[in-house]
Formats: sequence, structure tokens, C-alpha cells
Amino acid sequence: SHAIIDFGIFKNKLFRFFIAHSVTLRLSTVGIMFLFPLFLQTKEGFTPLESGLTFLAFIIPAWMIKRFIKRILNYFGFYKLYIIITFVLFLCFVSCAVIFMHFNFVFYLLIQVVLGLLFGSYTTLSNTAAYSQATDDEMGTASVIMSTVIQLSSAFAVAWVAVLLGFVSGAKEISADLPIPNYAFSAVMIVSAAGMFVSFLASVRASPSALKAIQLD
Repeated sequence: SHAIIDFGIFKNKLFRFFIAHSVTLRLSTVGIMFLFPLFLQTKEGFTPLESGLTFLAFIIPAWMIKRFIKRILNYFGFYKLYIIITFVLFLCFVSCAVIFMHFNFVFYLLIQVVLGLLFGSYTTLSNTAAYSQATDDEMGTASVIMSTVIQLSSAFAVAWVAVLLGFVSGAKEISADLPIPNYAFSAVMIVSAAGMFVSFLASVRASPSALKAIQLD
């Protein structure tokens, strides 16, 4: 009756919905933080510093979009904006699979910018919406569970990407001098795209009235 973590919060449909979507997003997106630098260093000859710097094209837009997301939300409405973001994320992952087969650095940077904008928008919307129907008594538990889920799903994202990359390429271990074939990188992105497409379908089937009612404070 006085549980430190009250799992009764999962009776909240919106909280369950956005927890599941948050996991899907991070399993599909955070793994690219491992995948992209590995590709640039092993296939394109980038140094670790150079490959890391390319992520500025992702990080800066992800940070900047949070300043404008409320204005964008007021224009589209939560439901429409959420499914648009999810579908465009799916398209971006498919595009990344193509990039790995036919690399173009300018196109790669453009995709990074778009992914950053989408990721920043998605996390802001889903994190806010997850708490939108939680009571004051539930807020502490909801915050702890969400924080835990974010950390665990981010860690699992890197793990499953490494396992799948090794499985598809036939490698027993990943190293800087390992000749990983391009199609192995593309296969990982196709699986990520499939995860986002499932998330998109789930968003479309969600109750529009419930999602439309969500507002950013």
C-alpha cells in the first residue's frame, strides 16, 4: 500500500502509450550514435574526432527545435504533428539505409539535421504527453519509471545494433579494422525503419480525441 514505485501508473492509457513509443524511438534512434561513427571510420576513413563532429548536425537542431515546438504544435495540433513526425522518422531511416549503400556526405549531413529536428520534437512531445494525465501523487513514480526506461532503452539500442551488425556481417566481434560490408549497416537501418513504421501505425490507430487534447505547458 506504500510502494516506493507504484506500478498502478500503468493503468493510465496515455502513460502506457508514450512509454511504449519512447522505447521504440530510442531503440530505433539512439543506436545510430554507435552505428554512424562506426560506418564513417571503417568505411569512409574518418577519424574518431571527425566522425564525432558530424553529430553536431544532429545535436544542434535537436536542441534548437525545442524553442519552437510549442508554436509548431499550435499550428498542427498534437495528433497530426505526432504522426507526421513518426512517419518522417521512418522515411529518414529508410534513407539512411540507402546512404550506407551509396554514401554522399552532404546528403548524410542533411539527414542528420532532419533526424535532429524530429528527435528533439518527438522527445519533447512524448515526454510531456506521458505526464499529461498523471495526478500529483503519481507524478514522482511516473518520472522515475520514465527516466529508467529512457536509460535502459538507450543502452539496449546500442546492444541490439551491435548484435545485428555482427550477425548480418558474420563477424564475431566488432573492431576498427573489421571489413563490415555496407549491406550490414543498411540492414540495421531497415530494421530500425520497421520499428518506426510499427510506431507510426500504432499512432494512427490511437484515439485522436485523446491525443488532440494534449497541450504543452
